[in-house]
Amino acid sequence: MTGPGAGGAGDPAAPLEPFDEVDTVVGPLLVSRGDEVVAEALRRCGEWEATETRYLSALLRPGQRFVDVGAHVGYFTVLAAQRVGPTGSVLAFEPEERNLDLLRRNVARRGLGNVEVLPVAAARSPGRMSLVLDERNRGAHHLVPLGEARTAVDCVRLDDVLPGSVDVVKVDAQGYDHEIVAGMQRSLAENPRMTVMVELSVGELDRRRLDPAEVLEGYESLGCSISMFDRFGWLRAASTPTVLQRCRAWGTTDFTLVLRRAAQPGSGAVEHADRPGPATGLEVGEGPDGLVVRQPALGRVHRLSPTAALIFTLCTGAMTVTEIAACVQQACELPSPPTAETEQCLDSLRRAGLVL
Repeated sequence: MTGPGAGGAGDPAAPLEPFDEVDTVVGPLLVSRGDEVVAEALRRCGEWEATETRYLSALLRPGQRFVDVGAHVGYFTVLAAQRVGPTGSVLAFEPEERNLDLLRRNVARRGLGNVEVLPVAAARSPGRMSLVLDERNRGAHHLVPLGEARTAVDCVRLDDVLPGSVDVVKVDAQGYDHEIVAGMQRSLAENPRMTVMVELSVGELDRRRLDPAEVLEGYESLGCSISMFDRFGWLRAASTPTVLQRCRAWGTTDFTLVLRRAAQPGSGAVEHADRPGPATGLEVGEGPDGLVVRQPALGRVHRLSPTAALIFTLCTGAMTVTEIAACVQQACELPSPPTAETEQCLDSLRRAGLVL
């Protein structure tokens, strides 16, 4: 960890506030010394949102296009830039000037030429809004109508600025995630295989007097299926009632959801035929070495090895067998995709009735 950046008041390269350099799983990052939440987590364990980090690390592949809405100082931006490589690209949105300053420094000092930083917020519609600043948690700034806070920021609609082809979008906007998704309907329609990772912030929605059920139903009305991570970090398909039940049972207010366009009958059925998905009625938990999957209706219990558990988790209905094998290659750091082994594992999972 180093001391604050140097530079006098007249130096155009001077930092906007003191910062530290911390070692993280994505490499050294500059973080605000005044951030007591995100920066402190990175100082303490070198990782932020471990489940999401693992998921994006397995999901992203060379040549893809990643969009980071609410990029903060660039933790996920840097991770994605490394994963998609020089043939891919990253578009990072961050409206708050101090976060933006560190984001740009983190991108520049790593020489990430595949990253474009946009100093704006994303919203349902273009225009101007105010930003409420959280000095303790620099990742918790949130939008309010223009004039309700001192800091004003420019807003864009994603459909107006995103390129035609997008693979993965991460949105973290403190209760405005659903409005940002509502502003990317064209992008969703033109990219039926897009994955969108959003936060369901029940506390922020309550502050705005919005019903989380209506937010979830809004995602479904856009043709999106909903998945969420279980307590062990595995991604599971979920309905609106399931998400709400887990919110109550787990006693927490912030959840990460993964949205994907559901296959439409008569449209792309052949294209989606080789995209394995989980069977219904399964109960999944963590075992001593992998996963334990139960089929209560049949009275069966399956114990999956770590590799089989990884492949089972990747069977969300959004990826082909080839793409799943590529994710296994990245997650296991193999020299080439284990396509044949993946197909054999999937065949066993299908015979067991765990994968469709």
